[in-house]
Amino acid sequence: MKNRIILLFILAIVLKPLAIQAQYLEDYLKYAAENNVGLKATYAEFEASMQRIEQVNTLSNPTFSFGYFISPVETRVGPQRMKFSLSQMFPWFGTLDAKEDIASKLAESRYQEFIAYKLGLYLDVKKAYFTLIELNDHIRLQQENLTLLTTYKELANIQFANGKGPMVDVLRADVRIENIQIEISLLREKVSPLSTHFNLLLNRSSDTKIEMEMLDSIVNHEVFYTDSIFKKNPTIASFNLKINAVSRQADLAKLSGLPSVGLGLDYVVVSKRNIGMVADDGKDILMPMATISLPIFRSRYKAAISEASHQKKALQLHKEQFKNNLNTEFAEAQYKLSSSMKLIRLYKSEINAQSRILDLLFTSYSTSGRDFVEVIRNQQQLITYKMKLSSEMMNCKIAISQLEYLTNKQ
Repeated sequence: MKNRIILLFILAIVLKPLAIQAQYLEDYLKYAAENNVGLKATYAEFEASMQRIEQVNTLSNPTFSFGYFISPVETRVGPQRMKFSLSQMFPWFGTLDAKEDIASKLAESRYQEFIAYKLGLYLDVKKAYFTLIELNDHIRLQQENLTLLTTYKELANIQFANGKGPMVDVLRADVRIENIQIEISLLREKVSPLSTHFNLLLNRSSDTKIEMEMLDSIVNHEVFYTDSIFKKNPTIASFNLKINAVSRQADLAKLSGLPSVGLGLDYVVVSKRNIGMVADDGKDILMPMATISLPIFRSRYKAAISEASHQKKALQLHKEQFKNNLNTEFAEAQYKLSSSMKLIRLYKSEINAQSRILDLLFTSYSTSGRDFVEVIRNQQQLITYKMKLSSEMMNCKIAISQLEYLTNKQ
């Protein structure tokens, strides 16, 4: 029982950092979703479009007018002094519903554009994150290479001192060490702009420290299907909503070509004549009114219907082009993923082979002092394969991220 408790304690200590590392990217994605300026702007546009619904589904303002007769109009019951009028226009049945439906669909399309922007942001964050991990891994590998070359130089000095090796082996090691130091310096110079780009995606200070996972702990393989790229794609959903909105705009143009009806009320203030017994002397006048618009100029309505038809056709063509682009991007991402997986297996095999060769060459050189050039060359080949493996791991993860983006799989 005691041994079991100790084992669980050790596992907790080992697995806790791994669990924390696995959360780094998820935390960064969440932080980007909450703070990225472009994403906030897209959401603000969606909220603005929601307010449009309230603006189009209400009647126009009623009209109130007041008139004063400078020269009173004499009538049988007395002179008219002033006049008040109140009227309200009503569009044809279904006009307001059509306007509201159009505004609602356009607002929903804005929301789908917001979702599409967020997916694109996630992809950008992942690419920047994995590129940084690859860069740090290359720096680590070159530092390990530098340490090994320093060890080889010390051994070459010993062999030269013992008369088993030439001084040129020491010089060769010095040249290679200097090259590696320059390469490490150049790699480190790349860290700053990449870190700045990553931090700005998250809308935070460019010098904020970035916690990163180990590259070999984030490579996995998933299955993606071609038909899934159209099912949940927010941009396609946005196109569909816009097409529906344009169809309703054609309906609205037809409704706008029908008469509008207005109802009103006139109230006229009449003064008394005071000239005897006159029926209804000074009685004010109350007059209900009705008006109707006559849309006799039909060209504007025909043009609006034609405009909606052309817009619908354009949106349908843009949608088809976008779907074609999706198919192309999906095929390219699938190819990159498959290619990276094959290269990863190849480089792992080459690293194992080169490691065995290097061990044999190093053992031989330690005893004979010969073939130092082969030791250096194979060490360089080994580090080259390790760096290529690191790059393909990064390419693999980016390809998976691209496929997740295309299939809206989070």
